[in-house]
Amino acid sequence: MTVTVLERLAPTPDFRYVGFEPPPRGEVRVIGSLMTGGATAGLALLVHTSALSAALAGLLATSITVMSLRARSGPIGRWGAKSVGMGFTPWGILLDDTAHTQHRVLRWSAIERVHVEMIYGRDQHTPSTLFSNVLVETPRERFTARARGAVPLDAVLVHMEAYAREQAHTVALDLDATREGDGPFEPDFEPLLSSAHESIDSAPSSQRLGLPPSGYRRAAARTASSDTVSLLRSILRDSAAKRVDPRPLAAVLAAELKATELCDDLLALASSPHPLLAAVARAAALKLGAHATKVGAIDEVAPFLHASDVDGITRWAGVSSAADESVRITGT
Repeated sequence: MTVTVLERLAPTPDFRYVGFEPPPRGEVRVIGSLMTGGATAGLALLVHTSALSAALAGLLATSITVMSLRARSGPIGRWGAKSVGMGFTPWGILLDDTAHTQHRVLRWSAIERVHVEMIYGRDQHTPSTLFSNVLVETPRERFTARARGAVPLDAVLVHMEAYAREQAHTVALDLDATREGDGPFEPDFEPLLSSAHESIDSAPSSQRLGLPPSGYRRAAARTASSDTVSLLRSILRDSAAKRVDPRPLAAVLAAELKATELCDDLLALASSPHPLLAAVARAAALKLGAHATKVGAIDEVAPFLHASDVDGITRWAGVSSAADESVRITGT
């Protein structure tokens, strides 16, 4: 007997934003080994050329170690990457490349590899993380940047390919996933909202949702029953990978049916790698009364969405977009 194992979704990213800066001009990389207190430690440190002698003298009292997390090649400094500012989000990477007049977006599918090199120091026997170097590789380009201290990117290093697959899911326009939207690069929210209203108002769908019969629906003010909550929760919590994903529709229905019991389930999806699901889950949680600081801004997801979806979702949520219209963003 053949047993089919369904692919499971990767855990939701455990961060909202991790920022990196390009190294200041004039910095060079020193790579070598250093004897300190009878111990030899690998050394990888960025120092300013004008302060090179002082920095090396200071290192005599400091033990430096280098750890590369899942790096597949040699030190990042040898890879000839372009230095840029960048921000890691649950949906991909934002690049602040001064060579372009537009901010750039790299979705997970556009990225081949991410390497992180964390530089550690020891001062008075107390270990500390000095800074982290990151290298991002696409099929045609390489970008590098650095951040002070450690960076929480373990999930990206492990699950990036799974995030790319989830991000490519199309949106289901019914709870059985028999109809699908045009995404992921076409606007999907208006058809999604129309489908939610159709599900509430049409007899077969409303019965499945556990809603009152047609004649009583207005009196019930479109509120969810315990059966409705149970059905929508099972969809929102389903971790099986589906090419046609019904979770965004379930999130819209939760808000339209005032199912406040599902707020925690929606918050759990607020950083989903699928940008439309994350934005809709945030909007639905806001409509159900969740605090904005707990939910996260819809604008955080906006660079990875179609502009008309951003407008539609923010209007539906009843919030205004804080995005700067003078900053244009291009995607890859």
